[in-house]
Amino acid sequence: MRGRKLDSLGVSAFCESMAMMVQSGIQMDEAVALLKSGGGQGGCLEDGLVVMQAETEAGKGLSVAMEAAGIFPEYAVRMVAAGESAGRLEDVLFQLARYYADQKAMTDKLKNSVLYPVAMLAIIIVVLAVMLTMVLPAFTDVYDRLTGSMAASSYSYVRWAYVLCWAALAVMLVLFGLIVRAVSFEFRAGDPAWGKLWDGCFFVGSLLPALLLGVAVGNIFAGIPMDEAGNYAGVPLLGLITPFTLLTGLLGLVMFLAAGAAWAALKAPLPSELQARAAALRMPLQVIALALFAVVSVFALALVGQEMDPNLAVLRWLFAALVVVGLGASIAVGRFQGDDAKAFLAQSAAMIALVALLACSMFPTLVNAVPDSVGPAITLANAASSELSLTWMTIILCVGLPLVLAYHVIIYRTFRGRVKPEDLTHY
Repeated sequence: MRGRKLDSLGVSAFCESMAMMVQSGIQMDEAVALLKSGGGQGGCLEDGLVVMQAETEAGKGLSVAMEAAGIFPEYAVRMVAAGESAGRLEDVLFQLARYYADQKAMTDKLKNSVLYPVAMLAIIIVVLAVMLTMVLPAFTDVYDRLTGSMAASSYSYVRWAYVLCWAALAVMLVLFGLIVRAVSFEFRAGDPAWGKLWDGCFFVGSLLPALLLGVAVGNIFAGIPMDEAGNYAGVPLLGLITPFTLLTGLLGLVMFLAAGAAWAALKAPLPSELQARAAALRMPLQVIALALFAVVSVFALALVGQEMDPNLAVLRWLFAALVVVGLGASIAVGRFQGDDAKAFLAQSAAMIALVALLACSMFPTLVNAVPDSVGPAITLANAASSELSLTWMTIILCVGLPLVLAYHVIIYRTFRGRVKPEDLTHY
């Protein structure tokens, strides 16, 4: 039997009940039968007890019966097996009951601690939405009716209110998504009944930042309107969404998804359903990425038409070719050789080449300005800080970068190789 798992509270109650019956000298098959005859459990526990009763009546141990039921965490099954081997089953069951009760309490505390900031963020988002859709338009309408009797500087406060509200709304939405994304892991592990909901929250919390990052990259390449001080002077937030930026957002999203599928195929147990699903998803995503890359390239050259450094033309063509070759190689290696490591390396090479292509296409510009912009584009020259700041940042980089690299080497070495099935029992 394989299906839903018991939550932490259910495992704790089961272990405590079994421990008390074992302590009272009741035989294992009789103890399981008593739990089953109690009725009212419902759900996966009731079905699991039916399987466990058949196993224990056949003379098998509690750990074998729990494994056959398929509703208990792997950790609990292994601990019960160890307790049976050591002759300390009663003690192990009591300890497991306390362990899973504590885990449930910790999950509840985590939920309560997260609920307040999430609720506050939701309220702030609603307030900002009301400000943008109702309050500020009312102020603008009043100003339009009173034209000539208000100073222009007064209306500038309304414009700045629009800008700040849109910026705050964008930040609040990102924070909301990141918080939901981070806690979805733990909530899913502690509350299997809501597993699909938390999977959906994690998916949305991961999708939006990836999509918006691509949109932001599209804007800095296509150009944005700026004032004399180099500040954004266009329509806040919505003014940054254009057909081209949406295409770049989709390209970035699909590249991230393809990289994730390649990584999951590389790390998942072999053979396993997860590895097969990830490998099957990898190739279609890479084909879509190739198509989007072609469309974005044509759009950028034919319609956006930003001026590029002619001295870097060869590098641009080289990196564009590497993007295509990297994705094509990843598709070919994964499809015909089934080598997940090479497929992931080729996918990573394509992503690095894509970033390098963007850098060569914009150098020395950091943020392009639209042709009718009042202010100039932001370049390496006009964005540079003072000599003192640059000196200190160089020192910090020389000290911090080796530490970051060492950290990543240690982490990847610690978690090298494929994930084992027992590593997935908590989640």
